[in-house]
Amino acid sequence: MGTLAAPPENEEDLYLYRGDEGTVARPHMQGDVFFGGMWAPEAVMLITHPCSMRAGANLREQLAVVEIVDYQRLPAGRWADGHFDLSPLPGLPVTSEHPAASFRHIQTVPSGELALDRRVASLSELGVQLLQQRFVHHLTRVIVDLPTLYEHSSPVLTEAELQEEWVEAALDRGVAQAEAEGAFQAFLGHGEGSLRDALSNANTRGQVRRAVRKRIRDAEG
Repeated sequence: MGTLAAPPENEEDLYLYRGDEGTVARPHMQGDVFFGGMWAPEAVMLITHPCSMRAGANLREQLAVVEIVDYQRLPAGRWADGHFDLSPLPGLPVTSEHPAASFRHIQTVPSGELALDRRVASLSELGVQLLQQRFVHHLTRVIVDLPTLYEHSSPVLTEAELQEEWVEAALDRGVAQAEAEGAFQAFLGHGEGSLRDALSNANTRGQVRRAVRKRIRDAEG
C-alpha cells in the first residue's frame, strides 16, 4: 500500500507565512490557521478546498475547519505510517507544545469568523500537499502521491499567489481590498479562452503570470 510522505525535517518548509509574516492580501486558502474566534478550540485550520469555499468571489457563509490540538512530539518518519487522523504542525505559533490538525474534530464555522487578521499561518505548497494527502487518506485510506496532488492544486495555488501580488499592489495605491479582489477576478475571467482557463494548463500558466504582473505594473504607472 505504501506510506504517506513524512513531514520535512525543517519545519519552516511547511509554511509560507507564520505569525505576523503574513498579509491580508493573500486570499483564504486550505490549510490556513486562525486564532481567537468564537469557536471552542483555541485555533482552527481551514480544511475546505479553495474551489468549494467560495460562491463566485465571495466566501460561503459556512466553512469547514478542523481543530488544532496538542498531540505529542514524534520523529518525522513516524508520521509516514501512523497517526493517520492528524497532520503535524511543528512550529505553529499557538500555545500548544506539539500542535497538529485533528481530522476527527471537524466542524463548520461562519466564514466571517475567519477574518484574515486572525490568520496565524499559511501553509507552503508542500504543506498544502502534505495536508491534502493525509486528509484524503484519513477519509478513504487511499494514498495519493504528492506529484499528483501538486498537479491538481497548482492552478489554485498560482491564482492565490497572483491575487496576493495584485491586491498588495492595489492596497499600496489606496484601493479598497474588496474592489481590488473583484478587479482581479474580473481580469482572470471565466470560461474557455480566459486567463483562468489558462491557469489549468501547465504549458500556459506562465503566460497568466506574465499577464497579471504586466497589468500590475501598468496600474502602478
